[in-house]
Amino acid sequence: MTRSFPCFTDLHLLFYVNKVKVIPENIYDLLSPIALAHLIMGDGSVSKHGIILCTNCYTLSDVILLMNVLMIRYRLECTLWSDRRNNNKIAYRR
Repeated sequence: MTRSFPCFTDLHLLFYVNKVKVIPENIYDLLSPIALAHLIMGDGSVSKHGIILCTNCYTLSDVILLMNVLMIRYRLECTLWSDRRNNNKIAYRR
């Protein structure tokens, strides 16, 4: 049996708009140190230059919003990488 809590529904509604994954406008307030750790553990990987967050499914503006929060709130150095996929769609990674 799976548990369901209204708080999970509220979070889902923040991060999914019309079934599309988005970075919410208030990510600055939502991205606590613990939330950042979960983001890294769930969607991150290590490279020789640092940590990569797999943000391929987000739009460019969403990735830039996330990068700004990481730079301002946590003073992290961020670089934007683009990757052309098989279908010629560009995906952005932080």
